[in-house]
Amino acid sequence: MASLLITASVLPGCAHRTVPPIGFAGTPFKPDADERRLWAEAEREEEKLQTAAGLYGDPLLEAYLARIGDRLTPGEVKQAGGPGFEFHVVRDPTLSAFAMPNGKVYVHTGLLARVEDEAQLAMILGHEITHVTNRHALQFQRDARRRPGGHRRAQPDGPGRPRARPQGRGPRRDQRLRAGPRAGGGHGRPAEAGGGRL
Repeated sequence: MASLLITASVLPGCAHRTVPPIGFAGTPFKPDADERRLWAEAEREEEKLQTAAGLYGDPLLEAYLARIGDRLTPGEVKQAGGPGFEFHVVRDPTLSAFAMPNGKVYVHTGLLARVEDEAQLAMILGHEITHVTNRHALQFQRDARRRPGGHRRAQPDGPGRPRARPQGRGPRRDQRLRAGPRAGGGHGRPAEAGGGRL
């Protein structure tokens, strides 16, 4: 009985989340100041992306993605006044998709070419929508600020932690280590794992 009480008191601390999802408990959504800065940074990055990578530019395809995305967006997110979602296609042969914290979702042409049906596409879009509705970018940024050393991808070795081993060798590997999580454009493993939960 005592071990059950100890476990019950410790586990909620392990699962602590400082950023509630959009629409949590029916509350209206109002982005915090640091979230508004994150959105502004995302908009600047989008401008660079649109000129460097090139958008596919098919309004019918974007409208189709938007219809799927609208069906996947939870009602409580819409009612709370979360960011409106926009869907764009990037001319890139890699199998990738990503979401910006301000609700812009980008899908690469390479991924679209490999999707076999609408259900697979919906799973991908739902995953990216979840990154936005659960505010993973803001959570990651705040967590990084709390850690010693700020934004760091590799964590120090310690009990119960695997040793961080960057992939590859040579100067590119060293650039990835110095650049940190923003260079990869991704959310990292913890947020990617959480991207599947709505």
